Amino acid sequence: MDSTLIVKTQIGDSFAEEYSDRIQCLDSVNGKVRWSIGQYAINITDPIYSDNVVYFGAVTGFMESKLYAVGIETGQAIWYREMSSIFVRSRPYITDDWVIFGCTHGEVIALDKDSGEVAIEFESAWYQSSMDQIFVIDNRVVACSYTGQFFACSLDNGDIIWESQLPDDDFYRIMDKGRVNMIGRFVVAAIQERWPKDSPIPYEEDMELTHEIWVIDSEDGHIAGPFGPYDDGAIFITKDYIYTLVEAETSADVGLNSAKLQLLEWDESEGGFISAEETIIPNISSLSDILVDSNRLFGCDFEHLYAFDFVKNEMSWIIQDTDLASGTPIRLIANLLFVTNTGDTGGDLFCLNANTGRLLWNYPNILDVTASL
Repeated sequence: MDSTLIVKTQIGDSFAEEYSDRIQCLDSVNGKVRWSIGQYAINITDPIYSDNVVYFGAVTGFMESKLYAVGIETGQAIWYREMSSIFVRSRPYITDDWVIFGCTHGEVIALDKDSGEVAIEFESAWYQSSMDQIFVIDNRVVACSYTGQFFACSLDNGDIIWESQLPDDDFYRIMDKGRVNMIGRFVVAAIQERWPKDSPIPYEEDMELTHEIWVIDSEDGHIAGPFGPYDDGAIFITKDYIYTLVEAETSADVGLNSAKLQLLEWDESEGGFISAEETIIPNISSLSDILVDSNRLFGCDFEHLYAFDFVKNEMSWIIQDTDLASGTPIRLIANLLFVTNTGDTGGDLFCLNANTGRLLWNYPNILDVTASL
């Protein structure tokens, strides 16, 4: 099936708690809907695509979830598994044999990829935490909570290997979508906010906005950090590097409102980050939402949507458009750049030519984009 795109969309008003989620298949050429599924689910995880199958989890009632494998061509379920007493939370992680979900109450579930049979259920000590990110390395599942709890478990025997958490003096909020990833055997997580632990309700005046990085060893759970940049700006983590965008001290001939792009590498022997490269990007703000691929940085800084080629050290294109500039670049698939802006029912999805910045189409109420064929 050519030129298809899988997206998660929302109907209704999430702030009024009157909404439901769907998984939809769109034609990536024009944004037209080919099929929809799950429109009565209270919440659906971000989907993932593998070998002509879309996997996702759906919360369908009070402490009830369904886990799905859906055929890409028809939108029909190949299998689904009803689960009681859990809320599924994370985007599934796919291996050759398993599809793995993080859940509430510190749980992780591994299912047979072909049949949907539950193979292993892991229960950690983090009962109050939701496992929002899943990684697998050397047959170890590493589960991460966005509030800073982590554990590893074995796919060989189902045992918990270690449990760890960020220093418990504060509460933390780990950023998602490009702000937590595996570099080698290490989980690298960027923190967006912290607030005192004696303030269980995080009122805005109690929060400290920060941009700090923590590193968790997947072998033993040892945690190192925090590391900078700390400043207001942006962070994006790939499987090789950490990219940070911070305010630059520049002169008028470069652009007074400019940002410095730093490329950082994790040095295991030194237990810290080393700066591999620094580049000045003129005339854009460091307060950008960014997306990085192999040689380009895409950003939205509330005034511009832009693409910067850091190999050629030049701006590929830049657009002044309020709807686009106030959005977030969320996916680059082939030659298509996807940008969303936020609203009460998700946001509009904009599809642009990544090489030129030309707008191709837009679609309402999108929460996530996962795959193109």
